[in-house]
Amino acid sequence: MRVKYAFALLLMWVAAPAAGQAVSQAAPALSSRPEQIAALIEKIIPLATSRDWDEARAAFPDARWQAPNEYTDALRGNRMRELQGEMAIAGLQYRISITGTLDSLWDVTLEAPENVRPRLNWTAIGDALAARQVEAELVVCADGPRGDGYRILSHAGRTAWLNFYTSQQHGGENYHFGFFNPYNPASDEAGLRQMMEGRCGRRR
Repeated sequence: MRVKYAFALLLMWVAAPAAGQAVSQAAPALSSRPEQIAALIEKIIPLATSRDWDEARAAFPDARWQAPNEYTDALRGNRMRELQGEMAIAGLQYRISITGTLDSLWDVTLEAPENVRPRLNWTAIGDALAARQVEAELVVCADGPRGDGYRILSHAGRTAWLNFYTSQQHGGENYHFGFFNPYNPASDEAGLRQMMEGRCGRRR
């Protein structure tokens, strides 16, 4: 019995380093900034359908939020809410802004820090989205070499539009998701397509 017990201990001692090595090799590498942004965009797309405040917060699980600002819209009397926050993406602090009425989202904006380096262009973001099976249809001519423009995002049967634009002064990229806005006829997909149809046609 003692021999069998000693032999079992020896096997456990030999196997332990190999198991530890296997766990170390299986640990996933940190994803790139475009990959992290694409993962976040995938969470934002369903908000165009639900337009739910709780789901919007859940899309940014690591965000730090300021106290919400609520006010009455002087033009239509809607009770409005604006939520500001920030979250780390690949070690950089991105700003988040969510606006809408108390019971329905209108817009979500994600802004890169000023003077961020390296500068991202749409190609990097688009490739990361494509890897997640998110389609991005360009519905207005891109402006400049970094691929600024309006796009219709489609994933898992849901769509949302995104205005990707970059700052010429500071170099940071910005992502504006518009879900609904009664003051802007192009705030939903149908209105956006109609507004952009006469400009340059649809291109990917």
